[in-house]
Formats: sequence, structure tokens, C-alpha cells
Amino acid sequence: MDTMTTASCTVTAADVVALRYYITGVGEDPTLEMAALLQALGLIDRFEQPTAEGYRVYAAALEAEASASPQPQPQPTLVETVETVERATAGAYSYPRYSRGGWRQAIRILLRTYSAQDTMRILLSRIPRWAADQHSARYGSVPGSAITTFVTTHSKTVQHILDTWN
Repeated sequence: MDTMTTASCTVTAADVVALRYYITGVGEDPTLEMAALLQALGLIDRFEQPTAEGYRVYAAALEAEASASPQPQPQPTLVETVETVERATAGAYSYPRYSRGGWRQAIRILLRTYSAQDTMRILLSRIPRWAADQHSARYGSVPGSAITTFVTTHSKTVQHILDTWN
């Protein structure tokens, strides 16, 4: 775990290392430096008689809590998101009208403006059919730009579909 959030601040692993560095006696008075550092981080108010041992215990507790905290889930990459949306929309009514690369192209472009969920809603709606009907390419080879052009020129229709999606 790289960070820990307390009531007043976020402590990183580097902060814990810095705490240990100060505890070991670096500087003229490590106890006072340690107190100043902990107060600056907002981790303590004041100790009447701060001791180096007390700070060692406190730093060890901080490190243990930081390593025990759950790590945030990594965000999916664009490629992973495109693949997820494509799998989720492969059964769409108009999916066969588009080239595979065209469908993926539309997903990539839509993800620039819309969330993954809204992108799926757009592709599962009638929008791809209307876009393909307006395009001159033959069945199975409609490019993804047909969808993005339709979405751009009919933004109110798209917003209405997204707002009323159950």
C-alpha cells in the first residue's frame, strides 16, 4: 500500500520513510524535528514530552495501517474498455451492418465524450441503425464514423435516448 488517509491528511509510504529517517537521529535534535514533522502533517496535536521511542512506535503503527489498507482498483485501460463495450454490444441489432473495425472505431470515439455505460446505451439503441441507413456503404462494411457523425448531428435525439433509458 502506498498511501493511507487519516482524518486530516494522506500519508504516503515516502512519508513513513521520512518519519523513520528523522527518528534515527538525523539533524541536531531528531525528537524536535520529528514533532515538527508530525505536527506539519497534522498527525498529532502536541505531546508534552515527545520521545524518539514514542515516534518510532507511532511510525510503525502508521506503516502497519498503510500496508493493511485496501488498495484502490486500477482503472481499466482504453483498450480494455473498448473490448468490454464491444463484447457487451456484439448482440446489438445493427452490429452485423458494421465492419468489426468500424464498430470498435465508433466505441473509441464515443468513449471520448460518453461514459462506457452511455456508449453501450447508444450502441444498443436504434442510433446505429439510423446511422447505417444514412450511409452508403454496403451491409457489413459501414464504418464507425457513420455512428459518430449521426451522434454529432443529432445530439438532442441522443440525449433524449440516454435520459429515458431504463
